[in-house]
Amino acid sequence: MTISLNPTDEQMKLMLMYAETKGMTIADLIEDIMERIEDELDAKAADKAFEDFYKNPETVTHEELMKGLGFK
Repeated sequence: MTISLNPTDEQMKLMLMYAETKGMTIADLIEDIMERIEDELDAKAADKAFEDFYKNPETVTHEELMKGLGFK
């Protein structure tokens, strides 16, 4: 998949300066940004899972889980 970005001159300057201070390329910077987005989404999913668990703290044993998944 290809994506095109059209940053302003100021945005490009900022990205280049930031990448340079971190010893990164622009590609590295974009990869870092994507990882941060994934981390934030994972954290939100975990928060939601904990919230749901506290509302209904139902648990299952390992054996019940394996059976439910069709392993036993």
